[in-house]
Amino acid sequence: MKFFMPGITDSEEAEFFYQELAENRRITPEESQHRVRKLRWVHNGMKMLAEIGKPLDPYFESGDDPALAIFEVDNCYIICTNSRGGPGGEPAVFAGKSHAKSVKYFQA
Repeated sequence: MKFFMPGITDSEEAEFFYQELAENRRITPEESQHRVRKLRWVHNGMKMLAEIGKPLDPYFESGDDPALAIFEVDNCYIICTNSRGGPGGEPAVFAGKSHAKSVKYFQA
């Protein structure tokens, strides 16, 4: 599947917004190159799923906001929605790499 961001149909605009979101989270261009599409992990003993374009588990209290980006950094994944990690929202959701069960990437 090719890279996309929910609600943005223009690929250049999606790329711009993705990089802007990365900069706001202080994520380097090198870290933002690996575009995660889907992440399964365990959080406090519960199985979790983050997939671009779909809401997070109700546990994270982000409502119906879809996942906008999943950044892979040193030892964790940073998951952003409009209300969690997005502009003016609450802190992003963090998932430790040691708790990850599967990761799927967008096609290059």
